This record gives sequence, C-alpha cells and structure tokens, in this order.
Amino acid sequence: MFVWIAAQVGGLGLLLGGYLLGQAWAPRAAIPASVPKMTPSAGSSSPILHVATARTLEAVNQALRAERRHDFAGARAIYGEVSNDESVVPGVEYRLALLALHEGDVAQADVHLDRSIRAGDALAACYLFGASLAGMNNDYAEAAARLAAAVRAEPFNAKLVFCWGEALRRAGHFPEAIQHLSEALDRPDTAAARELYLFKLRLAKVEAGEGEGVDAELTKPTPAAGWLVLAAARDLLGNNERAAAAHLDQARRGLPPEAFATYLQDYLFQSRRTRPGLSAILNVAPPTAAVPADAPLQDPAAWTPAEADPAAWPPFPKVP
Repeated sequence: MFVWIAAQVGGLGLLLGGYLLGQAWAPRAAIPASVPKMTPSAGSSSPILHVATARTLEAVNQALRAERRHDFAGARAIYGEVSNDESVVPGVEYRLALLALHEGDVAQADVHLDRSIRAGDALAACYLFGASLAGMNNDYAEAAARLAAAVRAEPFNAKLVFCWGEALRRAGHFPEAIQHLSEALDRPDTAAARELYLFKLRLAKVEAGEGEGVDAELTKPTPAAGWLVLAAARDLLGNNERAAAAHLDQARRGLPPEAFATYLQDYLFQSRRTRPGLSAILNVAPPTAAVPADAPLQDPAAWTPAEADPAAWPPFPKVP
C-alpha cells in the first residue's frame, strides 16, 4: 500500500511540475479588448519597425544639407523620392510636413503627418505637430485630442502632459486642465520647466475661480513676484485693469526678465495687450533662442515647454 501511494504522489508531482513548466512557457493571454491599444496603421495590430538603408540614409543627409542651404524645393524632392521608395524611412513624412508648413500649406502638412502616424513613425512628435496646426486654427479641442494621443505615445513626457493641460485650459475645460497640469509636475523635467508648470497650474486654478492661494500670498508683507502675476490675472478676469497693471509692474521688478516675459505670453494677458492701460507693460517680446541662419527647419519636437505651450500667444511658434 505504501508503495502504491508513493507512486501515485510521484505521478501527481510529475503532472503538476509538467503543468507549471508548460504555463511558464505558454504564450500569454491577449490584452482584453477593453484596454485601448495604439495601432500604427489601419488594419495592423502590431508595430511596424523601419530602418534606413545606407542608400536612403545618404539621401536623408543630402536633403538636410539642402535645408541648410534654404533649398527647400530640393529637399522636398529628395524626401519625396525616399518616401515613394519601397522602404519606409523613419522621419521622412515628418520632414515633408515641416516643409509643407514652411510653404504655408497647412492641409498638406496634415496629410504628411497622417501618413507618418499610420506608419507608426514618430507618433508623439507628429501628434504635437498636429496639435500646433489645430491651434493655429483656434481649434483647441482638436489640439487637446491630438496632445492626448501624444501622451499615450510617450506617457512619461512631462512637456506633452503640460501641453495637453494647456490646450484644455485654452478650450475652457478648467477641471481637466488642472488635473493634467498637476500630472505634468509628477514627471521629471528641468527646474525651469517645472516652475512654468506650477505657474500655469495656479493660473488655471485662478481661471476656475480658486483664488485662495492668491489671497493668502497678498496678505504677506512682500508677496512673491510670481503670485503677483497671478493676482494680475485675477484682476483682468474681474475687469480691474488698473489693479492688474499695478500688480504686473510690481511683479516685473521682482522676476527675472525672461520669466516675466514667458508668463506674459499667456493668452489671458496677450489677448488684452492693446488695452490703453495695459499695452506698455504687456507688449513684451517672448524669450527666443538664437537659431543659426544655416540650420535645418526647426523640429517642433525640440520646442521647449514655453515654446510648445498651446496657451501662448499666438498659439504655437511658426516654423521659420
């Protein structure tokens, strides 16, 4: 009897071990349909990876050199040949979109961005670029939708989350804007970027009628300069332009010139820059980085958070 029991237990152990081993090597279950998945192109459920061949890489180098010479027609022709080739080269449709926008053809730029997205190429950059095109047409709901897609493509990118929140704020959706601006602060970024995110979060709260922080700061003997800008924003929302001008003048003396100029690029201020009592203080040029004359067209993916901000005025920088 003991021998029979031992044999049965040993057999069960072998069966159990075989089952567990099979489970370890078995393919995992598919993701449930309820979980959204990004597909790179219509009718495809798996990512498509593309790499440049030695020949197409040389063509890309030639096109970029043409851009640096401002031979944009020549660059477009080279990119077009590469795009029509049997091999799909990463980034080519994206560069064609930049050239189209440089020539003022927003519709064609959107066509090239859509092709890039369908190929699963440079998704976040394409969605950010597409959001800028929507913002140029004052369609901030569409800009927010495209930025939401950009965040799904790069969920750890603080700048994209920030821009998503700013597009929602520009569209007047303050609760959602506050949520995403808060989430931008949860992600790593530079100290300067995080300072901008925090300022815009507080500004969204002021627009939403949550001005308690401003009241608390103004009771201090020397309010922080950034809070004075927020106080001015609240004054403008209440049509108190005289108080706004006084708060801004006080803030200007306490903030670095670049920070003050960046804050004032917000649409809440710049949409009022022609008012007689405000024009002198609101007409400040945005801080810009020097771009070499022979540089290729600027890539929107390389914009700083302040440059990419959908709530800046005018919305998004133009491609040079």
